[in-house]
Amino acid sequence: MKNIFIFLSLTVLFAACNSQEKANQTEVNSNLTTTLDQSQKEWVERTLSNMSISEMAAQVVMDWYGGYYTPVESDEFEREKKEMERGNGGLWLMGGGPYDRAVKSSELGKYAKVPLLVLGEGLGRKLFGTAESMRWASGAGTDLPPPMAYGAIGDPQAIKEAGRIVGIEHQAIGSHVAGGPEVNVLLNLENVLHNRCFGDDPEQIALLASAYISGVHEVGSLTKTSVFPGAGSLEGDPHVVFPITWEDRQTFDSIHFVPFRAAIKAGTDMIMTSHFATPGLTGLDTLPATLSPEITRILREDLGFEGVLITDAMDMGGITNNYEKFEASILAFKAGNDMILGPPYFFSDTLANRVEKGEIPLDQLKSSVRRILELKAKVGLHKENMVNLENINTIVGRRSHQMIADSAASRSIVLLRDKNAHVPLDFGSSSKVLSISYEREDNRYASREFNRILGNHVKSVDTERISPSSGPSVYNDLYQQAQNFDKVIFSVYLRPLLGREVQDKMSDSFIQFVKDLQSEDKEVILVSFGELEVLSDLPELGTFMMAWSGQDVMQRAAAKAILGINPISGHLPINLLPFHKRGEGLERKNTLR
Repeated sequence: MKNIFIFLSLTVLFAACNSQEKANQTEVNSNLTTTLDQSQKEWVERTLSNMSISEMAAQVVMDWYGGYYTPVESDEFEREKKEMERGNGGLWLMGGGPYDRAVKSSELGKYAKVPLLVLGEGLGRKLFGTAESMRWASGAGTDLPPPMAYGAIGDPQAIKEAGRIVGIEHQAIGSHVAGGPEVNVLLNLENVLHNRCFGDDPEQIALLASAYISGVHEVGSLTKTSVFPGAGSLEGDPHVVFPITWEDRQTFDSIHFVPFRAAIKAGTDMIMTSHFATPGLTGLDTLPATLSPEITRILREDLGFEGVLITDAMDMGGITNNYEKFEASILAFKAGNDMILGPPYFFSDTLANRVEKGEIPLDQLKSSVRRILELKAKVGLHKENMVNLENINTIVGRRSHQMIADSAASRSIVLLRDKNAHVPLDFGSSSKVLSISYEREDNRYASREFNRILGNHVKSVDTERISPSSGPSVYNDLYQQAQNFDKVIFSVYLRPLLGREVQDKMSDSFIQFVKDLQSEDKEVILVSFGELEVLSDLPELGTFMMAWSGQDVMQRAAAKAILGINPISGHLPINLLPFHKRGEGLERKNTLR
């Protein structure tokens, strides 16, 4: 009877997935083409030939606005409207929910002289600021695992499915460029960008990036690969400081360029340059990559990229600490970037003036604008530019998408250590579990989903919360409380915060507290939701699990792995030397059904 039930359940699930797949086929953008047809080429050339120099210069601008609700009669909307009336080429929205973003891009698009190229990145902090980013902002989009989770799975098909979801959901809200992949090869665990990385194996990153691009393209969206020439070794945050990496050309060729070459071969539509110097590539100058003509030459000539080059945001510290923002934006264009993200107001007027004076070749401006228009034609903007608001709540965050995301999260959990076989948890009727979360003061809901899942299956679960600022009295009280429990689960929710000079770390008090409890032979499990250097501070941990981020989807996956509801099969996508090598990971079967 049980076998019949399982068979029927699987039949229903496969039928539902097939039905959903057919529904998805009707939602993809059939306008996307890999090569332009005659009508697209004619639209590009006709549009370009009818532009003045000022209008061409405006196409270079990628505006950066808040994606939140803005009344059309507000001063803010009026300012944004005026920018669109100047003929700016693109729109990158930050924050806001799916409806807010769709409405805003549609409203502003009414005033554009040429259809706007809308980027769907910028809300979030996990899978390239993609579908998960909408959930982060508004609780609406599919909660997809972060890139390193897909590195732990190691299956290109999994990230291709994520790419499809990202493309479909962003199309639904009017975004043409879905964002991602970020292909930085993580060689420095303290890199503030580590939560955006797949791992530290350039060949695996190349495979995953190519699969993601394929998935996004398959449903008719565009991709933006970043950040060139590869930021995996950075020791500073370019949002705050101006980093310099001293690696030589051979290192870039054999490591950092590997996934970029793969992304270019896979047909990525845009590449983003960023604000850090690479003297080993550029002949010992310390120009930011964004402002370096040599970096552009490498991309165009050595790597063969023919798509649109876009800068990182021009208000980041990597630029503004050493350059005046206005002149830096001009230098970025002169260096060969096609689009400038967030330049100052009237930038396009100055750019046009420099072209008219002969300081910047007119042919260079025309070439950049042609590439931008070709991208717009490629995604069908020469024919239509409408967002169907009625479809958003049936597409964005739908159940079938979340089922795929949950499955991926489950496969990504890595159990690095389990010295005394604490996982899966043995929770008899007398078991008492103390769940202690370590998180920032302003992150009060970090462990909510993790503890909810535990509480649904364990008879007695007490939850406590501590932070980097917790003092001795908190730890003293918690130590006494822990004596009443035979099992203690620590969950650490620390992730890099871009734009902060000092990042949160595990405090000495917390480290000692974990050591004290472990020395008493209690069943201690520690789960890291994003912090990579736990073992540097706690090298003697007996049971250690990695879950990659504090998103709800990862909290559910980690809790179910500990409980034995889901099997554990993930493998470490990075080296954690001297403790563990890439590829390590213990496997567990599911024991709780």
